[in-house]
Formats: sequence, C-alpha cells, structure tokens
Amino acid sequence: MNNQREYLELIHKRLADYQERVSVKCRQKVEDIVQALVDERKRQGLSQNDIADMTGMRAPNIARIENFKSRASLETLLRYADALGLEMNLQLTDKISGAQ
Repeated sequence: MNNQREYLELIHKRLADYQERVSVKCRQKVEDIVQALVDERKRQGLSQNDIADMTGMRAPNIARIENFKSRASLETLLRYADALGLEMNLQLTDKISGAQ
C-alpha cells in the first residue's frame, strides 16, 4: 500500500510540475504579444485612451493589460491588434515534427 501511495504522490508531483511549465510558457507568450502591441501602439503615437475608444474597452483595463496586472483574453488581444490595424494569426504546430 505504501508503494501505491508513493506512486500516486509521484504522479501528482509530475502533473503539477508539467502544469507549472505550461503555465509559465503560456504567460510568456501572452506577455510577448502584449509587449508587441504596446510597442506598436506607441510607435503609432496612440494613447491607451485611443485604444480604449477603438476597442470599446475602458482605459484602466487597457492599462492593467499593458502592465501585466490583468490577463487578456484572446478576443481582447485580437480587438487590440485590430485597433492598431494589425491582424493576429495563430498557428498550431506539432511540437515533434514541426508540421502545421
């Protein structure tokens, strides 16, 4: 019985480690996208208020997203990109073969 408990503990630890790695990777990808949007907004000379007006969002929400204090949904990121005249494309790739 002790072996079974140890096995289950090992499985739970591996699952938790995997979930943490995926979470960190996802967070980094989102932060990279947000930073690219912020850089483009500034390059175009637009304010957070401008983006808020164009997206129908509130300026404080834009600020929270840009400061990584709030996680943006995919829809929100797409709307933000659209306001900048950008089209955001998502690509699914097989991690092993690299095939799309």
